[in-house]
Amino acid sequence: MPHSLNLKDIEYFIKIVDAGNLSRASELHKIPKSSISNSLRRLEDSLGIELFNRLSHRMVLNESGKKFLSHCQKITSVCDDTVAAMQQTSEQPQGMLKLATESEFGTTILGPLVQNCMRKFPLIKYDISIIFDNPEFPEELDLDCLIYVGAPRDTQLVGKLLGEYTYGMFASAKYIQNYGRPGSINELELHIGIQRMKHGQAKKWELHNHNHSKDISLQSNISVNSYWMAKFFAMDGAGIAYLPKFFVQSEINEGSLIPILKQWKSEPIPVYALYPKQRYKSPRLKTFIDSCKEGFALLNT
Repeated sequence: MPHSLNLKDIEYFIKIVDAGNLSRASELHKIPKSSISNSLRRLEDSLGIELFNRLSHRMVLNESGKKFLSHCQKITSVCDDTVAAMQQTSEQPQGMLKLATESEFGTTILGPLVQNCMRKFPLIKYDISIIFDNPEFPEELDLDCLIYVGAPRDTQLVGKLLGEYTYGMFASAKYIQNYGRPGSINELELHIGIQRMKHGQAKKWELHNHNHSKDISLQSNISVNSYWMAKFFAMDGAGIAYLPKFFVQSEINEGSLIPILKQWKSEPIPVYALYPKQRYKSPRLKTFIDSCKEGFALLNT
């Protein structure tokens, strides 16, 4: 006789989907691998089907697994709604929020936003992930909210605009002492830049000043594919860097980096909170997103 389904097995199934294999799910969630493996075997025995295609290093949902995942998400949604309804009677939102963001600006954006919310609502707990491979909120991930930089693709998710930011140019006092400070956009082209690469291509600096626009590509002694490395070499005096202002705000405050031609900057770039429609019924998620709007405004001053 098949076993009846239980919520723990469904929970572990979603964790395996999220992680991609049993070992990773065990590592991420601090659960013995044997417990997760036994749970999956029990679940598949109960259903009488296999849910995954087992590859060498990955477990990929088959068609049955994808259908079952859709039903599991409905089940977890009902559970979330139940918890949310009960929390309406609480003065302070509480419980766990599963958040994610992109790797490059993860700590710089999401960290301060969570800190801002933690100070006001100490009963909320946070499970934070950095997504490297697919930053556009893979629907199979069991997340409450993704902080997303840029305009999101067409999706079933709800997007709340948190604010916008711009890129600017920054250099260290050491660089300015050695090479001078450009006084105009034309003088800028005589200076050394720190070149950022993306997919093997050099990214131009797209600069705007009211009705004037100019794409700049400076001579460079060093190229990097990371904003963190660009900031490091700019602080070391290796050249002028083109970076988001919020990303270097602490260095500006400390005097480690100095804005160059402040009137020239990029077009505004949006930052969104993305979440499944049904999750916003949760008081803790609504509280977090409202807090994010305030926190992002402070971050981007």
